[in-house]
Amino acid sequence: MSLKGKTVLLDFWAVWCGPCIAAFPTLKKLNHDLKDRNFEVVGVAVFSGVHEDVRKFVEKYQLDYKIVVGDENLAERFGVIGFPTYFLIDPDGEVRKTYVGEAKTLYAKVKQEVSKLTPKKSRK
Repeated sequence: MSLKGKTVLLDFWAVWCGPCIAAFPTLKKLNHDLKDRNFEVVGVAVFSGVHEDVRKFVEKYQLDYKIVVGDENLAERFGVIGFPTYFLIDPDGEVRKTYVGEAKTLYAKVKQEVSKLTPKKSRK
């Protein structure tokens, strides 16, 4: 999975987290709507069981963006203190924004930041 040169919204979530599940439609919409800006959502499932448990959960909610299974160490390295936690990472790999908890305005905030970071790709 190459994310080099992309703007990425890294979503740390768990299968038991209600606000995380509630955010899935917003994350799917962001991933779709901002593809022309070299943007991608990547979900990181933590404290959610083994790969097979997460795969079944992803299928149930029809998540169509990349999902990886993380562990406690990864969450600690990123400084995750609550769920969901989102990190907006610019094309150079720098964390530009962090959003913690239920974010009712997540779509608008991320869309605005991505438009500043990444020019729209021309369609030839």
